[in-house]
Amino acid sequence: MKNKVIKRKVFIITFVLVVLCWFIIIGYKAHLTEGNQILLPEEDYFDCSEGWYDDEGNTFNIEDISFDEDDIQKEFEFHYLIPADLYLDDNYSICFFSRALDMEAYMLATEESVYYDPETYGQQYFYEYEQNGAGLAGNDIGVVVHTIPIYWTDSGNEVTLILKPTEVTAFIYDIRIQDTSVYNYSILRERWGKFLASIIVLAFGIVSIFYTLFTPGIEKNKKSSYYARAMFGIIAGILLLNETQVLQILTGKPELLTAIRYLLVLIVSFPLAVFIDEMSAVPHRHFAQSVGIIVLLLILFELVANLFFKLPFYRTVIITLLLVLFDYFMAFYLMIKDAIYCNSHFDATPTFPSYMAVIFLLSCNLADMIIYLVNDGHLVDCGRISRIGYVVFIILLLCRLMQLSIGRDHKAMLAEMYKAEARTDAMTGLLNKGAFLEREMDLTGKLWVARRNQNEKFKFVIMSIDLNNLKVVNDTRGHAIGDKYIVSAATIMKNAVGNEGEIYRVGGDEFMVLIFGNDPERTYEHIVGSLISGVKSYNEDSSNDIQISLAYGHALCSALESISIYDVEKEADNEMYECKKAMKNS
Repeated sequence: MKNKVIKRKVFIITFVLVVLCWFIIIGYKAHLTEGNQILLPEEDYFDCSEGWYDDEGNTFNIEDISFDEDDIQKEFEFHYLIPADLYLDDNYSICFFSRALDMEAYMLATEESVYYDPETYGQQYFYEYEQNGAGLAGNDIGVVVHTIPIYWTDSGNEVTLILKPTEVTAFIYDIRIQDTSVYNYSILRERWGKFLASIIVLAFGIVSIFYTLFTPGIEKNKKSSYYARAMFGIIAGILLLNETQVLQILTGKPELLTAIRYLLVLIVSFPLAVFIDEMSAVPHRHFAQSVGIIVLLLILFELVANLFFKLPFYRTVIITLLLVLFDYFMAFYLMIKDAIYCNSHFDATPTFPSYMAVIFLLSCNLADMIIYLVNDGHLVDCGRISRIGYVVFIILLLCRLMQLSIGRDHKAMLAEMYKAEARTDAMTGLLNKGAFLEREMDLTGKLWVARRNQNEKFKFVIMSIDLNNLKVVNDTRGHAIGDKYIVSAATIMKNAVGNEGEIYRVGGDEFMVLIFGNDPERTYEHIVGSLISGVKSYNEDSSNDIQISLAYGHALCSALESISIYDVEKEADNEMYECKKAMKNS
């Protein structure tokens, strides 16, 4: 067992160190890339995707361009003539998405230009963007938002884009002339719902962490499952938040955030595997270990690929696809194994709903990856199906947590009820001897502390009560009448003591009363008066066919004078027996 704990700790430390190295290397590479934070709100733009032409005069839609392996690192020039009658504000830009493209942009003043000056006629360089390969596995850093600034004097000018693809996945998408802040706001607005969905998933993970930390009664062997769910929620939330591209757009720094997304796609499999292991009815812990090792090796592979081979992510995603497939088939296998186990073990908890939720999520992940690969990585908004899967899965987990919480509360309520029943005398409804012994131990500890602190205010009265002639009643009138005798006497005691003390039935005809307060002796006298009055009233009632007789005594327990509670009890019993003796003589 000790070796298992050591191996687990070594694995976790290794895992954390590898992820830390990943963040240092990728973070440094992302730091080398410049980024500009954009500003943020009337959707008014000019679509300029049509009308582009090359040096040979061929016109086309620039969003339809594609590249093959032979085009990598070659330069391609494309031109576009800005309409002379197009109104341009100084806040306008040429706005578009691109992927895997280094680019330069020039502006050429033509004779149709609104502001034409022969002296400044010619090309003017005004924009350059170069990808630095900050993605997890090479040049692919995901979709980038470009806003190339233009001015009112550029109406009628010719824009030239010199594009250099770094991957066959390179493309331009949604190119338009628009106010820069409005364009950025429209992008954010389109992603707002996805952003909220990711926040919900992230909040689930954070709440789950606090739930696990501060909820009492969670079994130790169940905590790893709860922490796995929490980590899954946090990782999936960050992953989904990243895929909305809101943070990338707001920071103007997509490289590190996109690289983090690639890492989280791998890591999220590990807590998911732990959850699958923990919810299994069949006792085993092998699946999560296997997935953890696979994830660790994949991260190492990605680091090596990034540092030495510059392998792009759209190729390494195939390896992640294999990992998800492994999770998928293992979930199916374990679900069938659990079904067989639950069928032969009636006390096992069925796990079919939980497994179906996992399989649904993995199916969404697989669908997204397959669509990504089929489209050769040309998706701008990847992860759409996965987002649905994560949100549905989190909702199901929340329902499961609520079910477990309600079940635990019900169990706690039953435990309290059983504990109360175990401490209660069934016949009279008073506390029983077990409860008295428990209270006795508690008071013994408090007495010791009070005596050590010389606390003169710590004092209470122990009152001993005994029913007279119970054996005679049982022998002459029967046990049914004897039981009625006990219940009637207990009722009189309850009415006499009220809220001023605690009554315990410690034997067949023996009762103990603990009296607390600032002046317990005076309270005792009041209780005795009520007790005598209650017995007299009961005996004078002609409807009662039995006379009640009680003997009682008391002793004061104080921190400064009493050595032990047991001695005080004996003193109370002795006074009660003296009372009983006096009653017999009279």
